[in-house]
Amino acid sequence: MSTRICVFPGDDAAATAVHATVDVLRELDADLELDVRTAEGHESELLDWEVPEEFVAAIEEADTVLFGSCNEVHTALLWYLRREYGGGMPANLRPIRHFEGAKTPLTDPDDIDYLIVRENLEGIYFRAEGDLPDLARQAPEIRGMDGRTLADLGEGAYAIRVASERHTERFGRLAADLAAEWFPDRDRVSVTCASKSNVLARTDGLFDEYVEAAVRDHDRLDYEHLHTDDVAQRLVTDPGRFDAIVTPNFAGDLLSDGAAGTTGGLGVAPSGCYNEEVAYFEPVHGSAPDIAGRGIANPIAAFLAVAMMLAHLGEETRAELVREAVGVVLREGPYTPDLGGEATTHQITNMVEFYVGERST
Repeated sequence: MSTRICVFPGDDAAATAVHATVDVLRELDADLELDVRTAEGHESELLDWEVPEEFVAAIEEADTVLFGSCNEVHTALLWYLRREYGGGMPANLRPIRHFEGAKTPLTDPDDIDYLIVRENLEGIYFRAEGDLPDLARQAPEIRGMDGRTLADLGEGAYAIRVASERHTERFGRLAADLAAEWFPDRDRVSVTCASKSNVLARTDGLFDEYVEAAVRDHDRLDYEHLHTDDVAQRLVTDPGRFDAIVTPNFAGDLLSDGAAGTTGGLGVAPSGCYNEEVAYFEPVHGSAPDIAGRGIANPIAAFLAVAMMLAHLGEETRAELVREAVGVVLREGPYTPDLGGEATTHQITNMVEFYVGERST
């Protein structure tokens, strides 16, 4: 039986990069059925935050999903994938690996090969915001650590940061499982919980508690806790010390983009969103409207997201083939403008297609 992959290229230049990955997937000697969907004819529904029923059906019938990036049109679809697909995606995986030839500000990047597991659904990105006086009227008893009430602060805005026990426990178990699975060849896997529980004792303290319990339940995993700011500087000064970093949503957003800067930038940074049963995959970079239609989008992040997807589907040999092809491009060139070159998306794609095509037959 063929493996069905639902593909949404997304908006702007991201669509160019994802169409390139479809070309590469077709070069693989694999029984893959690619269902490529665009927003054409559905723009008004999506802009009204309604995901078309045929999109939902296609996603549910697929074994996995490859998504580009969104600007406006596909935002509702991204929300559906993260919040509803398969019951929601608690974990966002960001592998950080340096390939020889990729530009980096570090003098010795060769040992960079670790995983950031970011909580994906709660924290400050719960996105419950409003006017500060309204909250002051509803909760007059709330005081900050300095004793001031919300009313004392006057006009302004607020955002609520949440960490529910049920979700955090689920995320902790999933993060530990994914960390163990990601490095099957390492005898021991160090898991660093990166949070600010020294300041946010309730929310990050709860996060630490469940992550530590889940990690200590695995024989191959070793637990440590470091404050997020400490981890940030170590990603630059000693990145080779890390195996897996597990972190809350907002901190994970910052750490993972910063980490990508040490290995070539967002143009070479893949990601996947996981729950216990299913996952979907996407490049980290945004939709890049400034280069839309110019044919210079870097497709490497999308290629590496496809490698993650293939590994998830049990196609590790083909996943490694795609990673090898990316390694050749980064080592020998040419490079797209974000990596300091003048190559087009098509040129990079042709190289990767040729490499995997020659070795897939």
